Amino acid sequence: MDTVFFIASKLIGALLRPDTWIIIALAGIVLALVAGRRRAALGISSLTLALLVTLSALPVGDMLLQPIERRYPANPRLEAADGIIVLGGGEDARASVSIGTHVWMPPSMQGFVDLLSM
Repeated sequence: MDTVFFIASKLIGALLRPDTWIIIALAGIVLALVAGRRRAALGISSLTLALLVTLSALPVGDMLLQPIERRYPANPRLEAADGIIVLGGGEDARASVSIGTHVWMPPSMQGFVDLLSM
C-alpha cells in the first residue's frame, strides 16, 4: 500500500506543476496539427503563450512566494566564521596543495584520499 501511495503522490505532484501543463499543452498542439485541426492548435497555443507570459514575465512567482518567505525569516548574518566544514565526499589533496590552500583531514580519511588518487 505504501508503494501505491508513493506512486500516486509523485503523479499528483507532477500534474500540479506548471511546467507539466506547458508540456502537455505543447503535445496537444502537435497532436492537433497532425490531426489537421488548426483551430484547436491555435487555441491551445494561445493559452500556452498566455500561461508562459503569466508565469515568466509577470511577478506571479514572487506573489506566490511572499507568504512562505514571511512565515520563515532568513537566517541571521554571522559575525565571523572560524572555518568551513565540508560534510561528505572526498578531498583531492594534490589539487588543493597545487593552488596553495592548506588541507587538513583526520587520519581516518587519509586512506580514502589515497584510494581516490590511484
